[in-house]
Order: sequence, then structure tokens, then C-alpha cells
Amino acid sequence: MAKRVRIGVVGAGFAAHFHLASYAKVYGEDFEIHGIYGRTKDKAAHLAKDFKIPKVYDTYEQMLADKEIDVCDLVVANYMHIPLAIQAANAGKHVFCEKPLTGFFGPADKRNEKWSAKGYSRESMFKTILDDANKAYDAIKKAGVTLCYGENWVYAPPVVKVNRLLATSGSTIMRIIGEESHSGSHAEYAKRWQTAGGGSLIRLGVHPVGAAIFLKYEEGRRRNGKPIRPASVSAEVANLTWMKSFQDEPKKHMKTGWDDVEDYG
Repeated sequence: MAKRVRIGVVGAGFAAHFHLASYAKVYGEDFEIHGIYGRTKDKAAHLAKDFKIPKVYDTYEQMLADKEIDVCDLVVANYMHIPLAIQAANAGKHVFCEKPLTGFFGPADKRNEKWSAKGYSRESMFKTILDDANKAYDAIKKAGVTLCYGENWVYAPPVVKVNRLLATSGSTIMRIIGEESHSGSHAEYAKRWQTAGGGSLIRLGVHPVGAAIFLKYEEGRRRNGKPIRPASVSAEVANLTWMKSFQDEPKKHMKTGWDDVEDYG
């Protein structure tokens, strides 16, 4: 008989609420939300009451020490994903991680200082990101636990239907267009490189890109037994809300105050 999976939610903000609301709609799987930890304990306690979560932890370390917890669901600011995932793995916990898994948060020795992304080449930024991701991969592999990365678009009904139709027809995907847009993030950390790791491209564009990669991955796997992977990547970014005419508008229809990240990608 399979063991019931007990999940600990890390974070108590906007995203944690919709994770918990989504868990409440899942049926046919044997799991429970066993505990929650948030830096603001009052918020964590409020969510625990709303969603009938039995435990509210004072620290993340307290959650990791709880032998009842099997999985840590990381619903925290982007810059915390890798460090908390490594801590969870070292404690023998499986990990669910919000997107993006990581980003460029500055060189490791300057992450507690003020810095500008303009001072770094794309190559050095990419190397830093890979190094961070590999640290998490190594910790996960060593601990023998599983890292589940959350990309919701691959489960969206239209994408699932397209994948099913492609499987039935055996067709080749020749062109994919996707878009994600809204008025801006609710989170202050999303407004700066140091905590978000990038702007709207990594925060929003990741969804249609992830769906496109998934569909080609599945196409290749069905046809040749191995996934089709991207040959190259290019991107265009901008700061549209910095336009003077928009800034002069008395009532804004989009979030402003982006520090050093793009608002269009």
C-alpha cells in the first residue's frame, strides 16, 4: 500500500494561497498539506486556518526536522529557490519548486550588496546560473530525492489537447506562437534583478516557451525515441512603462516602479 505523501508549504504570500487552493481541487491522490512556514507567521497562521493545515512552523529548519514531512513546496522569491532546495535535499525531503528554478542574482560573493546587472556579460551570467542549478542537481542526486519543477502551461487543457492530437496524427509542429501578459506582478521582489533573477521574460515568457519546448520534446520522443531540443535562443526585451507619456498618465493600467528589470519580453 502506497504511503500518504505529506507536504510542507514554504511561503505564505499570494502564490502560496493559489498553490493551496489548487491542492484543494486535486482528487484521487493520497496526500495532505501537513504544515506551512512563512517569514510572516501571522500570514502562515491565517492560511493554515483557511486551509485546515495542522502545523505552522516557526522556522524552515523546524519543518525540515519534522519526520512527517515528505515534500517541501517552495513558494518563495526566486533568489531563495536554489538555497532552500539544497537545504531540503540535505534533509532528505523531495522538492516542488515554483518557476523559474533560478536566475542571475549577481555573483555569489556580492549577493548581499547592491549591484547592477549591466556590469556582467551574458556569458558570465549564464555560467553563474548553471553553477547554481548544478549545485541543486548535485544535492538532489546525492540525497536520492526528487526535484519537481512547476510549469503549469504543460498541464493547461489546450496544450494537453494539442499534444493528444499530435500524438494521434503523428504530425510535425512547424510553428508555435504563444503569449502571456497581465498588468504586472503583485510581488515587490519581481521588480529587481537581485531578487527576481530577471524581468518579464523569465517571469512571464517562460510559460509559452516552456509549452513550446514541451510539445517539441514530446514530438521527438514519439517519433525518434529522444526529445527535440532548442538549437538556439534569442529574445527581445524592453521597458515600455518607462515611456514618458505613460508615466504622465494620472491613472495607470499597468504596474510601475520596475527597478532594473524589463517589463516586456
